[in-house]
Amino acid sequence: MSLRDTVYASLPVALQNLAVSYEGWKIRRFRYSERFARALAEAQSRAVLPYEKLAAYQNERLIAFVKHAYSTCPFYKRHFDQAGVDIAAFRGLADLSRLPVLEKSDLRAKTSEIRSTSPDHEAKAEVHTSGTTGSPITIGFTQADMAERMAYLFRMLGQFGVTNSTRSVRFSGRTIFTNAEKNKVFWRLNAPSNQLFMSSYHLHPENLPFYVDKLISYQPEFLDAYPSSIYVLARFINQAGQSGKVRPKLIMTTAETLEPYQREEMGQAFPGAKIVNQYASSEGAPFITEDPSGALVENIDTGVFEYVKPGTAEPVPDGEPGELLVTSFTTHAYPLIRYRIGDTVTPLRGQRGKHWDMPLVAEILGRQEDLLFTPYRGYVGR
Repeated sequence: MSLRDTVYASLPVALQNLAVSYEGWKIRRFRYSERFARALAEAQSRAVLPYEKLAAYQNERLIAFVKHAYSTCPFYKRHFDQAGVDIAAFRGLADLSRLPVLEKSDLRAKTSEIRSTSPDHEAKAEVHTSGTTGSPITIGFTQADMAERMAYLFRMLGQFGVTNSTRSVRFSGRTIFTNAEKNKVFWRLNAPSNQLFMSSYHLHPENLPFYVDKLISYQPEFLDAYPSSIYVLARFINQAGQSGKVRPKLIMTTAETLEPYQREEMGQAFPGAKIVNQYASSEGAPFITEDPSGALVENIDTGVFEYVKPGTAEPVPDGEPGELLVTSFTTHAYPLIRYRIGDTVTPLRGQRGKHWDMPLVAEILGRQEDLLFTPYRGYVGR
């Protein structure tokens, strides 16, 4: 444990709230700069373009992104040369399948070679993957890429009236809830973002009444959570006869597969709330977002999705789920090109959305996970 963590753990809850708010202020300044405002406006205007223009934009960005990786990342230069790829003649989507696949083991073992050497693309925000299929991976984002990623997220959330200042609750896997079992305070306040962090680690039946009382008094407009976390809470609310006492207008799930039975339980506990699914990743995968009609939209201006048979680079037939190879345009510090991320999605080839003229997917399967119950910890997800 670092000195900072040790000092934080010794503080009373009120001062921990101040510490969390200070970190929240720094993150907010980094993520929501003027770059974010410009990126959001550009993303919103791009979303309403016809498919042909979006596809042309995607191809142009792909060509520029691959050339960036080749010229600034030792790993990609070596691998593309070994594959006999002529980068000067690279045509984008038509030639993408000629590029080697980036395996998770490569990203983990050769991170320093994948990192861009360009001073203009230095990582300013460090992130850690969850490590669910091995040891965690530490990479990072440039400020421009992070602003663009936040713009894509809030382009989707904006369709439901949510901004980066909307009163919200995020169920967090962070270890910031010291002494929670004793003081029964399972939340911390990030005041600059009007956001309450709630613990995903203390969902024991004995603790859930405290969560519900806080949610009733806080009345968030937006809930952001693992499906497993919000499902456990929703089921308790329904069983306790408190359905409808917390009325968010939007619930967004992340990181895990959202199952139909979870949607049903959430809908009963939070009547009137729109429940949406979305796909991205801590490594920086492109976005799949849910639109107001409930369709899952492949945001092709954020990168390229390929759907392949597991462990191969062979495309799956129409209508079958495929393992994802992702190429993300917002990963200039650590470029992801044909990255086998380990998640599964079923595409709907030839079908496009009603709100945005982008391709649709049938379902986001992600990784199927279990929810455990232990007498000591209660419900435990990932």
